[in-house]
Amino acid sequence: MNIATIHTLEGISQIQDEISSTGSEVERLQHEERTARDTFICQMFELNTRIRNFQDSIASNFHEANNVGSAEDISEADQKVLMEVPMETDSRTLEDELALVVSQTTKEEQEYLAAQSFQKQVQQEHVDLQRKVSLMEVIMKETKALQDLIRQTSKLGQIYASLGEQLQKRCVCPICHTDNVESLRGIFQADEQIHLL
Repeated sequence: MNIATIHTLEGISQIQDEISSTGSEVERLQHEERTARDTFICQMFELNTRIRNFQDSIASNFHEANNVGSAEDISEADQKVLMEVPMETDSRTLEDELALVVSQTTKEEQEYLAAQSFQKQVQQEHVDLQRKVSLMEVIMKETKALQDLIRQTSKLGQIYASLGEQLQKRCVCPICHTDNVESLRGIFQADEQIHLL
């Protein structure tokens, strides 16, 4: 029983260590999740700023082209060519940047989902370990109660044996050393029959 108790205590200690390490892992994952989310938000703000700057530059180029055209008498065909070249270049650049941001966003989202899934798994393991600890504690209490009961039974057995020896000694006649146990049994049986009647 003592060896079983020692093994149980060792098991509880190991489970508590695992719970502690799992809790640390959950905190680390939550920190990584917050960092990834903040990075993503910063990237989206930066992309938004770049898009606005791009729109402003297109608007200013268009405005300058219109002002230059009227001032220098540029033909409509020249104005169209002037507007199309930067817009095509800028739109390609914007498309490339947008594709890059979309791919980064998708990658960040996948990493976030993977981290979230791992966090759920770790939390489930944490819950399972807590259940194991509570079960081990119940087993320890029951084991202790069983040990107490065994000790009480052992003491009662010793008391019973001692009383039996004392009764046997008292049933021996001090003068003739005759064992009167059988006679005593007959008296008890006769007494029981009288009580039954």
